[in-house]
Amino acid sequence: MEKKTLLGGLTMGVLLSVMTLQFSLKPTEHAIATPVVSAATVASTTNTLHAEATHTTAPSSTPASLINRSEVMPVDFDLGVRWGDVVARMVRAGAIDREKFSQLYAGRKALTKAQLQVLDTPSSASIVLNQDNAGLLLNLFWPLGIANKSEVLSKGPLGTTYKSKAGDMASTGGWTLAKGDGATYLNSLSLVQLTARQEALVADMARHIYRPCCNNDTYFPDCNHGAAMLGYIELAVAQGLTADQIYRNTLVLNAYWFPQNYAALATYYKVKRNLDWKDVDPVDALGIKYSSGKGSGAVVAELQSDGLLPKAQSSGDCGA
Repeated sequence: MEKKTLLGGLTMGVLLSVMTLQFSLKPTEHAIATPVVSAATVASTTNTLHAEATHTTAPSSTPASLINRSEVMPVDFDLGVRWGDVVARMVRAGAIDREKFSQLYAGRKALTKAQLQVLDTPSSASIVLNQDNAGLLLNLFWPLGIANKSEVLSKGPLGTTYKSKAGDMASTGGWTLAKGDGATYLNSLSLVQLTARQEALVADMARHIYRPCCNNDTYFPDCNHGAAMLGYIELAVAQGLTADQIYRNTLVLNAYWFPQNYAALATYYKVKRNLDWKDVDPVDALGIKYSSGKGSGAVVAELQSDGLLPKAQSSGDCGA
């Protein structure tokens, strides 16, 4: 598995990761920090969280009917988990600074009353994913993934090979919505209780779930998307979801966070493998071959060479 810790590594393959949608789709707005490489850079990015934006041009040569948008990004998709008091505890511990978090969204689309309440009080409502809240959920799962005590963090690359540089990752130093340095919360809070068997399940699934912004799996959560995915997996395992359910749900999460990539992947499965998206094995789709930065780039390149996608018009990654 390719391990990358610095800005150049985090953005490798980015130019290949942006492709054109086969259906009209507004890019998800993410509140994320620029990937960092040093303490000085972390300090300079404290107030620079910004929205991720990708610009696409729809190809005229590919019929829109090839892809069913509601299959790739199901509307109001129930993720099968509840926050309980996890978010409120992160706020109390300082992993989320309530004032910073609220101010960020005050400058955009203000949080609803229910969304604000989850920062202060337990919630038993199911977490439902949609176009309006995909970025918000990213920013709530993200600190959970880096702050929750986990064997993925202690025994995986962040706790071993890259332990001395763990605070320089985009997932840790880049989390500027904490009280103080976000990196200080890494693997520090008992937020989601997992048995030894559950820890093993989390670690196994994390090794099989990649993200198009880089070439690392969730077992190495060096960016915001990796950390957020780890947080979701931990919550889902703790609340009794099966591995099959979690793989299916994480594929939907990735599709919302990287809509262009998964529109292209759905096109690839349809054209190259004669599979509708509903029939795709999520473990296959989430693996290194299709969901890593390199794999997703290869999918795009092949579709472009076949005239099914135009050449990329712009680029985007975890922080652009």
